[in-house]
Amino acid sequence: FSSGLEEKDGGQKYTPGITSLTEDQMFPLWTSGRKQTRKSVRTGLIAVKVGNIGLWDVNNKRMNCSVLCVDRCHVTSVEKPQKNSKTGHWHLEVSAGLERPYKVRRAQRYHFAAAGVEPKKKTCGFGVTEDALLPPGTELTARHFVAGQHVDVKGVTRGKGFQGAVRRWGFKGQDRTHGVTKAARSLGSTGTRTIKTKPGRKMAGRMGGKNRTILSFQVYKVDGINNLIYIRGGVVPGATGNFVFVRDAHFRRQREADMYPFPTRFTTGKEVPEDLVQTADGVNQHAKEATLYFHRSKHRR
Repeated sequence: FSSGLEEKDGGQKYTPGITSLTEDQMFPLWTSGRKQTRKSVRTGLIAVKVGNIGLWDVNNKRMNCSVLCVDRCHVTSVEKPQKNSKTGHWHLEVSAGLERPYKVRRAQRYHFAAAGVEPKKKTCGFGVTEDALLPPGTELTARHFVAGQHVDVKGVTRGKGFQGAVRRWGFKGQDRTHGVTKAARSLGSTGTRTIKTKPGRKMAGRMGGKNRTILSFQVYKVDGINNLIYIRGGVVPGATGNFVFVRDAHFRRQREADMYPFPTRFTTGKEVPEDLVQTADGVNQHAKEATLYFHRSKHRR
């Protein structure tokens, strides 16, 4: 494979490297003689949360969908499993987003150049089985997933700052009636004279800004033209513009193994535009897709 660096006029230039190979050229190199099994684990990818949008199914029932965009996601390195690993999975490093070269350290620039990709903004690792390995420089698109399957999405929740116990933990609070003065939303007693406050007590503090994972949510629509993934339900953690990590649902992996393109769906350049957009109910939603226009009601109270 090409290293991704090409000297020209005394300088260095990034080249696509292995990403220009077709599916027929990649499979004999990495997955020759290997078949998908019930224990096979594919890699995930990095996406950017775009926002929420409303869609209608064939029964004219409106649903809220979270939109994720796969922004130039590539495989950058492959590592062997560690000796003390319990699962024995290989480590596949995936990077996404485009970062300016002067904001990336020299060692990282050469690391990305060896894979034949531009400097990336976000990097993470996924554990995969040996039969699902991908060469460095392979591009992962939204068609890595299939409409109708379930995925796990991990991200960092929105930061709410310092909040009280009522909002942070959902406490009921005290009565808003006689005898309560400026203490309706207070925490209350946290201990006694003989019993000290135990660690882990639910109290006021910083709310949000933690890693959260939503499990087994359905992929309602996959837009291969714009690299968009529509997840049913507006519950993806994080604010708009944050990176999230998407992979096959852990508790549905064996039941939905026949739906996945294994180890991923390579781009051949012969795709038909109609086949690049898939929905869970098998109906093209271009005509019924919601718009971003908002019409204010003329009748106001």
